[in-house]
Amino acid sequence: MLAALLGICNVAAQERATILKEVSNDSTACIYARALPEAVIYSGKKKSKKLANKGMRVAGTRTAWTPDNIGQEIGSVVETENTFQVQEISFNVMSNGIAGLKLSINIYALDEEKMQYCNVMHTPISIDVPPCTDKKELTVCPTKQLFLVPGRYLVAVKMADCDASIKEEWSDNDKWDNKKRYSMSKQSIHFPLYLKSSYTRKGIADELEKVPVNLGLTVKGVEYR
Repeated sequence: MLAALLGICNVAAQERATILKEVSNDSTACIYARALPEAVIYSGKKKSKKLANKGMRVAGTRTAWTPDNIGQEIGSVVETENTFQVQEISFNVMSNGIAGLKLSINIYALDEEKMQYCNVMHTPISIDVPPCTDKKELTVCPTKQLFLVPGRYLVAVKMADCDASIKEEWSDNDKWDNKKRYSMSKQSIHFPLYLKSSYTRKGIADELEKVPVNLGLTVKGVEYR
C-alpha cells in the first residue's frame, strides 16, 4: 500500500552541483547537489544494487558534441523489478574542450510498446564539466530522495549550456570553411559508446529516436522488496 501511495517519489536534486573531488587519469569527479534531503520512510527488505545494461564497449569509437548540439540528449536504458532508490548516477567522459560546459541528467519512465515516456524528475541535475584531456568518470549524487517504481527507464545526459561567447561564435558555423571547422573541432566533448540500444533526441520539442548504442550510464542505489 505504501509503495502505491508513494508512486514515483521523484524529489530531484536542485539545479546546480559542485565538483568536490577531481584527479587526473581515469579519475572520478564526485558531484553533489546542494540540497537538503527529505525524510521518506519505506518499509521492507532492502539491498544495494547497480542498474546497468550498457552492453559491450565499442572499441575505438566515441560520440562527440559541439556547442551547436545544445539540447541534444542521449543515455542508457535501465530496468528495475522492484522499487528502487537512486543514490548515484555515473558515466564516462573521454575529453572536454568546451568552456563553461553544463550537462544535465534526466530520468524518463518508458513505455516502449506505445513509445511513450515521462520525465520522473521535477528538476534535472545539472553538472559543471571542466575542460579535460583525459578520461574521467563523473558521478552524480542526488541528495534529495528519488524512488523509481518497477519498470524501464531512460537515464539521459543532455548538453544544457556553455559559455555565451562560445555559443555566439558557433551561431554561424554553417558559413565556416573546412579550415575554420577543423580549428573549432577542439571545442567538443567526447563520450565512449556501448553496443546496446537506447534513445536520443535533438531537443525538448523532438521525439525520442531509438539508436543502437548508448553512453554506458550506471545507476547505483537501494532496492526494496
